[in-house]
Amino acid sequence: MKKENKVKRAFVIVLLLLSFVLISLVVGRVAGAQTVFTAQREGIGGNDMKLKANWTKGIVIVVPEEIETYKVPPERVLIPVFVVSESGKARLNHIKLDFYGPNRSASKKVVLDQTLEPTGKSLVGILKKLRGKDKKAVKDLLKKGAYVELEIDVSALKLEEGATGKINVGVETTVDGQREAVQTAVQADYQASAFPNASGWYGGDGHVPTSWRPDVIFIPLANRVKYAKDNGFSFIIITDLEDGIGNKWPQYVA
Repeated sequence: MKKENKVKRAFVIVLLLLSFVLISLVVGRVAGAQTVFTAQREGIGGNDMKLKANWTKGIVIVVPEEIETYKVPPERVLIPVFVVSESGKARLNHIKLDFYGPNRSASKKVVLDQTLEPTGKSLVGILKKLRGKDKKAVKDLLKKGAYVELEIDVSALKLEEGATGKINVGVETTVDGQREAVQTAVQADYQASAFPNASGWYGGDGHVPTSWRPDVIFIPLANRVKYAKDNGFSFIIITDLEDGIGNKWPQYVA
């Protein structure tokens, strides 16, 4: 008798689960226009973003460790670049981008004329500041260096979904008026992704922080709309965590 009760109970549980799945599918189909898929981009601009850096004769170059796009085939790839000097005053002459895809490559050179003020910090210290929560320290550091957002046209490469590649970022600087230029380079990984291609589904980002967040570094809010549009996003939701708004509106934070 006990065995029969257990079997009946198990049957009821399975029936309830199947009913729940069926109802979910129906509701999902009816409300399909509101179904979304959110791309996890590891908090672009925040200190949870993985950074990659290199150092040559006191010149430090920092880029994201991985760059991912969500429009297939991608037309442009945005590469945020930060260049700074450890100790000597320097001049940033140009930045060269080399994109290496599965079969073909693309290059771009941008001529610049920006001054790099000495930070008095080592490569490790610079990365620590960038990943820290001290907003003023990050801003001061960015003012001493050169932060640029560069785009490279990859439309001719006709990259397919899942394609990977490498982006080599090279900079040329002149330190303390020396004639011999300093060449520094770092390489970032690239991946071409895509949102689900299904009727009623919309791809977007549900957590785009503002500059109130202490650790927003790369791709400021003013450029997020363009970034989202270029990557095929249907929407973005601008929001902040408590540690961002708490400094501005402490009376509203419990």
